Amino acid sequence: MNIQKSGKKRTTVCLFLMLVLCAGFISAQTVRRNNWRMASGGAKAGESSGRALSPHEAGVRRPASGSSMQEKTLAEKRKHPAEILACAPGFAPSGGKADDPQENTAGIFFFGDAAGFLSAHRVSASAGGFLSEMLGIWQISDLPVRCIAPHPDGRLVAVYESDGFSTHRVSLWDWEQKTRLYAKRFQDSINAISWSAAGTYLMVGNTSFHGITFLEGEKGDIRRPYRDSPGIVNLSATGKSERTAVNYAPSGRIVYTDLSSGETVGDYPTEPNLSMTSLCDNNRVILGYNGAEAVAVDATTGETIAAFPADRPVPAPAAGDSLPVWFEQKQEDFSDSDTGYWVLVSGGQEPVRLEFPAGENPADITAAAGADGFRIFGTADGEVYVFDGAVKAENTEALVPVTGLCATDSRLYWIAGGTLYSAENYGEEPLALLNAGENGGLLPAGTDSVTEAGDGNLILWSASSAAPVLLWNGETGGQTELYLPSEGITSLSVTGSGISFVEGNSRAVFLPGTDRAARKNIRSGSAERPQAFVYSAAGLQDAVMVSPQKMLVSRSAGLRSPAPLLLLDVGTGETVPLNAGGDLCFSLAMVNEQEGWLYAFRITGGENGRPKTELIFLDVDPENFSRTKIDTAAVYPDEDLSAELLPLSE
Repeated sequence: MNIQKSGKKRTTVCLFLMLVLCAGFISAQTVRRNNWRMASGGAKAGESSGRALSPHEAGVRRPASGSSMQEKTLAEKRKHPAEILACAPGFAPSGGKADDPQENTAGIFFFGDAAGFLSAHRVSASAGGFLSEMLGIWQISDLPVRCIAPHPDGRLVAVYESDGFSTHRVSLWDWEQKTRLYAKRFQDSINAISWSAAGTYLMVGNTSFHGITFLEGEKGDIRRPYRDSPGIVNLSATGKSERTAVNYAPSGRIVYTDLSSGETVGDYPTEPNLSMTSLCDNNRVILGYNGAEAVAVDATTGETIAAFPADRPVPAPAAGDSLPVWFEQKQEDFSDSDTGYWVLVSGGQEPVRLEFPAGENPADITAAAGADGFRIFGTADGEVYVFDGAVKAENTEALVPVTGLCATDSRLYWIAGGTLYSAENYGEEPLALLNAGENGGLLPAGTDSVTEAGDGNLILWSASSAAPVLLWNGETGGQTELYLPSEGITSLSVTGSGISFVEGNSRAVFLPGTDRAARKNIRSGSAERPQAFVYSAAGLQDAVMVSPQKMLVSRSAGLRSPAPLLLLDVGTGETVPLNAGGDLCFSLAMVNEQEGWLYAFRITGGENGRPKTELIFLDVDPENFSRTKIDTAAVYPDEDLSAELLPLSE
């Protein structure tokens, strides 16, 4: 079924899109930066997801769109592809605490990493001690996962995603269904997220004036139960009845609040500037670190119980701890080596040195937690270990990232690990066409994306680095450099008029002459590199040719430039804005290669300031831009910056 301008077919497509919009699909016309992942060998298709997978799904899975988890189904041995940043104990599905005995399960733990992956691990007790097993790993975001808060019912998981600068988002996921229930963006950075005892509220401690925000369970509605702000908060908890909340403020206060009235019922001075805090020992002790010491504080009085020297600690708290427990790196005495060793420190006890298995050369420990009898930790290279007196590694291997993917009429092409591959049929051995390298004849270092250019040819480019834009000849295997960008390319589109793309988010570029005759001249050397048209502005997203002379550009709107769409004349440089409404347009692409008819996604403030994502169709008249018609085809009541559309065909 083609997407056409006829009302009947378009209505059918729109109804389909209403169901799948939040899942995020890949456009056949415009390839955006996707961070695809492929896992080699191992489980049969469909085993780990609980449903049959199509050949395409089993081989290459779509990354996180912001609203669905993408499981890595082909790898029996799996690990995080990036530095682990967060670790949190989970809860048993029955609602029991993770470290309650359930058969031989000693604990469930979640890890998040810098590439936006979230994993679950089961620690089991055995005759040989405690062993860890990965239950699953999914990419839930294109942002680093910095904090994790599993819900007491064992089904939901809240995470804090942030680039560490301007984007701060809290999202709630159904771990069983692998879907996102909601996402909330915050203007201020977030210090901690945690659930109330029964899971009624998700408590978000942040650096805003209010200090803490309550979100209602699965709905995400904002509640502010405090009459007086406790200030910046980095720890929150409630009693079992959820009538009273306790907050630690790094200004040096422990504040108790009656949640029914909002009144402060206790305010105790205590140790200031504690970070990496946790509430342990039946909510009686706050454990934290002040840059030089590991500190235990009485949560009911604010008095300091104990303090111990700690040098760059990695906290490893367990629910039953009454004193701080952490990992710390030491240096060998009388050694000039920069390589140290790791120890586990438990309060004032003698540190215990970690002896890793033979042949293991572990990276730095970056996140940890624990339960009775063991500690579990993740490292900068994505490994997970259990320590119960002996260090035990999970039997894992790295996923191979597929960073670019496209299909022609007869073949599938993808880039993985710096190599361009091709295959004609599902299940056949992939053919390596270009290997990674710096020299001529190889795939240039940093190239991570591929787009079909017609006649069996490909455009090779990079979303992550300033690698050259190349034309790859499907007949000869030769390469021709078309353009050398100064930074990575955000999106790229190929039409009969040429190649258009956005460099970084500030330059829209058009390269004319990609028809068959022009490509033949370029390959034969009778034509020079095409002369580029360049338009510079801030917040650019996509650039698509709508006629041989006109390029449509999507972007973020601003006070000075409120139009999220611009029409550029690549011959004269004339610019015509179109106020299409909304704060941002992205994923702009042609519908079935019909110049002048396009689709895009638009972010708007929505009712009551709540953001929403809209799929819009544009009927563009390049000669009279003001006549452009915009129709809203589908609405998703949340912000999804990774939404994409999968065109259907007969």
